[in-house]
Amino acid sequence: MTDYRALFDLTGRTAIVTGGAGILGKHFCQGLAQFGANVVVADRQKQAAEETAHALPGKPLAYVLDITQEEDVQRLAEHVVREYGRIDILHNNAAAKPADLARFFDPVER
Repeated sequence: MTDYRALFDLTGRTAIVTGGAGILGKHFCQGLAQFGANVVVADRQKQAAEETAHALPGKPLAYVLDITQEEDVQRLAEHVVREYGRIDILHNNAAAKPADLARFFDPVER
């Protein structure tokens, strides 16, 4: 049987997940952390980011970020490099969709 943990070992790697506290983001963060990555939960909602990060194994970090603001993105990159020394994975998961799951797949056009 294949040991997938060995194939996808992320120990010592740093992963940023934008929209990390969202509907799907939480699951992406959990998967990355379970395979050993230091996960940065980047989200607009501070409390949700902190709660998501707190539930992760390893050395997670919650970071408040608005991806539409270039300065926020630059500060995030600088902060992560200071904290972990590197950025290995960027999962661009942030979406401009409502938190209401029933409306999540509404068309963008209105």
